[in-house]
Amino acid sequence: MTQKPINDTIVLQEMMTHPALFFHPAPKIIAIHGDHDQKLLQEVLKHTTVTQICHDKKHADPRVNPFSQKKKTLFDIIILAEKSDTESFASHLSLLNPNGLLVQQSTSLLEIDSLKSLQQQLINSGFSDVLPLTFLWKTVVVAFKESHFKRIREKDIFNRPFKTLYYNIDTHKAAMALPEFARHLLTIEEVTHS
Repeated sequence: MTQKPINDTIVLQEMMTHPALFFHPAPKIIAIHGDHDQKLLQEVLKHTTVTQICHDKKHADPRVNPFSQKKKTLFDIIILAEKSDTESFASHLSLLNPNGLLVQQSTSLLEIDSLKSLQQQLINSGFSDVLPLTFLWKTVVVAFKESHFKRIREKDIFNRPFKTLYYNIDTHKAAMALPEFARHLLTIEEVTHS
């Protein structure tokens, strides 16, 4: 049996999808913007709780549908594969269910001023909390519409019916740990585990 080589692209794909899907208590309706090669979509499709995915491109899975301007859908999770302009954060917030999450790739934790600025822009747009997830030299930001439910569904992670190359409960928890220099600069509420 040969192991698929791991690279930073695979790590990014797994960390932009699985943590949010295991933070949310019942992720069913997901939107993915800017996922041109459908790699994020492939990770989201692994989750059996997901019933509908709005995506930029067509896909054979019946859960995947194109975005519709006619029908206003509220999403549990919106994943932005490309960095979004800050003016769109409020409109993304309005498309989320009350316990919804927004996920966006960010800068390296070493670019703390940019990360702090992004965090502040998300808070100013109406998100109640912003949690940076750090791994390798990258950061993914998870913005919570409401902060009362931030629990990792650990049992579901252990019992997931699919394999990952990087993501597991330990990498999820480790990504939430901030180094000392960042802890004092980024205001992060305590996350509980269930």
